Amino acid sequence: MRFKPGSSLQKNNEVTFWMSGTYFLNPKLGIIGEVRGAYGNAKIGNNLGSPVTLPFNPQISEYPFLGGVAYRVYAKEKIAVTVTGEGGAVLGKFDGDAKGFQSRDIGVWQDATKPAFALGANFDYNFYPNIAFRVSPTYVATFFRLDPTDLTHGPQSTIQNNFGVNVGLVYRFGKIK
Repeated sequence: MRFKPGSSLQKNNEVTFWMSGTYFLNPKLGIIGEVRGAYGNAKIGNNLGSPVTLPFNPQISEYPFLGGVAYRVYAKEKIAVTVTGEGGAVLGKFDGDAKGFQSRDIGVWQDATKPAFALGANFDYNFYPNIAFRVSPTYVATFFRLDPTDLTHGPQSTIQNNFGVNVGLVYRFGKIK
């Protein structure tokens, strides 16, 4: 996942996990619930606009909890394609490993729980009726803000546009009716 951990910081790559469950109401339409996690490092030392330059990159993490709809646009014996739209909340931790510095000191977002939404597509290759390999490109929007007392690191609020790809295995319970 590509993520910008502060208003004036450069983007970084995050390692993610995701787990979702979908209950299909019919062969096309389903209800989806999902939890994700993303972990990376804020590149503070490369931030030329900050009064603080650190000899380390603080760890950051995000945990989106989302729910929404899934719509299967294509389904054959071996291949299935599903589009998803979800909304919910994301818990962000940005200055937990900053060695005593606060978010306002280093220009990262303030630790908080904020709204989030995601759009994605699931491309499944079915090995068996209940086991598949999935590639899932995704867009996640979050709404973190800088600390209100931080006046040196750019705009106080913005939408963080995050793009990434998840890859994994799918196990299906039950049957499609």
